[in-house]
Amino acid sequence: MKNSSWLVIGLGLILVGCGPKPPVEVRPDIAAAYDEFYDVGGGDTGAAKIALAKARKADAENAYTDYLESWIAFRTKDYAGGLELLRSGNKREKCLIYVTEPPPADNIKSLGRIRQVGFETDNFKDFLEIAEDVFVEVRHMGKRVANAEPVNSLSVLNGTGVIRKSYQSEIAYWTEKKSEKDVQRVQTKLDEFTKWYDKFQKDLAEHVGDLMREAGEAAGMTDEELADYAQGKPIQDQGKIAKADAKRIELYEAEVRALRESLKGMPKLD
Repeated sequence: MKNSSWLVIGLGLILVGCGPKPPVEVRPDIAAAYDEFYDVGGGDTGAAKIALAKARKADAENAYTDYLESWIAFRTKDYAGGLELLRSGNKREKCLIYVTEPPPADNIKSLGRIRQVGFETDNFKDFLEIAEDVFVEVRHMGKRVANAEPVNSLSVLNGTGVIRKSYQSEIAYWTEKKSEKDVQRVQTKLDEFTKWYDKFQKDLAEHVGDLMREAGEAAGMTDEELADYAQGKPIQDQGKIAKADAKRIELYEAEVRALRESLKGMPKLD
């Protein structure tokens, strides 16, 4: 594998496995459709629909596509349609966030739309008749995304953030309706989730550092070599690259184990 394929962007730190056969999550065609959806969606929802249609044709049973389609529905104020898409996705057995190549290197731009679906719960006054159902389904979407394959810190952070936002919006909803009993009920759920989330954040910080630098230093790279390695540029000592790559795999494996263990403790949502 070329050194350039190990470039890490942000917190998209992923490991799903190594070997001659790519993991099932590696589908460049679907990953490209998700990226296209993100790139065009801000200004052209019609083009975004076309992009997701490509993903749907390639894999009709992936919940992640339903969730991205719900973003379009909410954005165009089709709140009932958005709710149905959330329900549809939450009923599916499979939730995969397709990537372009075997990790540990990928950037998942479409997760930003998942986060925006969570923030749509702020607008509950626009869909009061179905708001309670939207809160529940958004939280379940967040849990599915957090647990989606390939496990990575970016999807976990976005998925859990969606859950918190939904609870916060529901508290505002019940406050508007002057139902103190329901405010307290949801606040208790949020407090329980926040306690877990804060511990999760602490655990994550302990396992996610500057893995590129750690790997390079373990391989004995100089600062100049490390700078080139981080940018995917060739360095003279190929042995150091091999050692750094092996160390990064080890570090990613530790991160993934930590994420999986933390997710086991996520409180029951509803």
